[in-house]
Amino acid sequence: MKIAFKNTFRLYLLIALILCVNTDHHAQKVIDDRYTDWSTEDQLLSDVNDNGNNLDILSLAFDYDETYLFFRIEFDRELNLNDDNDIRLSIDLDNDSSTGSDSGQVGTDIEWNFGDRYGRVFQFGGFEFLDHEDVGYAALPTTTGSIFEFAVLRSQFYFGFEIRAENTIKAVLEDRRTIGDRIPDSGWAEFSLPEIQESIIMPYSIDKHPNADLRLLSYNSLQDGLFLGDQRDAQRDIIASLDPDIIAFQEIYDNGKDDVRQVLEDILPGNTWYVEKYFPDIITASKFPITRKRFIAGNGGFIICVDENCEQEILLINAHLPCCDNDSDRQDEVDQIISAIRSAKSNPSYDLYIEENTPIIITGDLNLVGEYSQLNTLLTGNISDNNSYGPDVILDWDGSDLYDETPVITNAPLSYTWFNDQTSFTPGKLDFIIYSDATCFSVNSFTLNTNFLSQEELDEYDWDADITSRASDHLPIVMDFNLDNSLDNDGDGFTIAEDCDDTNADINPDAIEIPNNGIDENCDGLDMLTNILNTEIDSFSIFPNPFSNMINIKGHIGQTAIHVYDSIGSLIYSTSSNKSNIIETSNWKSGVYIVEFRYRSGGSSMQKIVKL
Repeated sequence: MKIAFKNTFRLYLLIALILCVNTDHHAQKVIDDRYTDWSTEDQLLSDVNDNGNNLDILSLAFDYDETYLFFRIEFDRELNLNDDNDIRLSIDLDNDSSTGSDSGQVGTDIEWNFGDRYGRVFQFGGFEFLDHEDVGYAALPTTTGSIFEFAVLRSQFYFGFEIRAENTIKAVLEDRRTIGDRIPDSGWAEFSLPEIQESIIMPYSIDKHPNADLRLLSYNSLQDGLFLGDQRDAQRDIIASLDPDIIAFQEIYDNGKDDVRQVLEDILPGNTWYVEKYFPDIITASKFPITRKRFIAGNGGFIICVDENCEQEILLINAHLPCCDNDSDRQDEVDQIISAIRSAKSNPSYDLYIEENTPIIITGDLNLVGEYSQLNTLLTGNISDNNSYGPDVILDWDGSDLYDETPVITNAPLSYTWFNDQTSFTPGKLDFIIYSDATCFSVNSFTLNTNFLSQEELDEYDWDADITSRASDHLPIVMDFNLDNSLDNDGDGFTIAEDCDDTNADINPDAIEIPNNGIDENCDGLDMLTNILNTEIDSFSIFPNPFSNMINIKGHIGQTAIHVYDSIGSLIYSTSSNKSNIIETSNWKSGVYIVEFRYRSGGSSMQKIVKL
């Protein structure tokens, strides 16, 4: 799918939070921080907000394929899942209480301690410590959040034996601090794996897409790896095979733009390369002319002409933000990047001035491992320090936010871009391609990890399976852009800018919605649900809608549960009252919300509401 509902809602979760266990169908899960693949068909254990002022675990959802166990968890507040917490997941992989640990939760085969970033396997009366590579752990988001999804390998090999999840597993998620919450409140949560669930590979093309106007590669070279030892050969082989039109390099400190130009002319002969560098490590290389540039707080802004007559330009910002726990400096640089985009859009005398509808791309190693606010600034234009860097910015040309592509790893349902098995830090999404999807479109994207490629793919490009691991601890991220918004790939009469899936003619804004199939045929952002009784549908009303400071849910609700979710799927209100409910909403942010109703018949429905 091209772009996830740019001008509708991008409701990433919403439907996935209905309590409805049905194992007859599974959508392939991808750890991508989007949650659109979690649905009513998945197994979900919900909990009420019952832990006072302490951290409350609201839900634990589960799914699987032939390789991975997938989990989705939600908390009542924002936290960093991979640091500074005492949250632990215990799993009984073989559903046998006589094996595994006899301490804590009896029958535990493996556990993962999120904040301390280690695990343990329990067998034969003992245990061994595990790291993230041992269990195949990968989670998103890497920033703080209240909703997370992660995967672990379905088969674990310890003490010379395989432990594989079959038929049924049990799990417990708990906060081990004093008065910490757990789900379930007691005992185990049971999840079933009743059928063979083959992995469905997300489509990608290592070769440039035929409808692409340009291919962008963002690559952290890891301390001048393009010029050093085994890294040198690995990186050059990768770049030559990917054949990008524009490369955003980070961490090229000791070599200059002429050195990089010579490398590219050697490995991709027959091209003229335009290369620019900003201190200390930002290098942008392009087959198209770089006509203007500007230093932006340790990062670089570049105007690139992408056609022969320079009638089509793009604004590319190549960034390498401060690492690790340096939230303050990272936010400061992000604020300055957004301020630069404001000037580029509004000030004709500015170095990076662009005409209306010029594509805007922010890419690079953004090191977003702390507060979510930095990513929020890059997407929404909400500047943190307005006194220093001016007012907030409307970033995309249609008045919407920029879009985070999140390229998926080749041949794997994962989306991390950084991996290092020599540290406790877990795989994370550090590298980004963020862009104005009102004016440019993705026709193909991927994160290259050759460890997951088939032997046939490796042979085609003459790669070893570990070439990306030898090259850098950052993976190359690639996106093929189309700059023509009149393109209609599936011939359904809706352009790539209008259609939510321009590869399927049966999906477009005029299509008839088919209920309960997990597909949004008419591009309104939701799949229609009809698993409720008509008498129940008619038993409630919500007014006013749109609303400002309150909403009133009125009617004979009986034992119906009512949940309200915000636009990223976080639960913000819940009640099982059998009376009319007046909900005070003055503290809610403006935007789209979803009210979910659960009925005694076992059905459910949803209604969209909008706060002005």
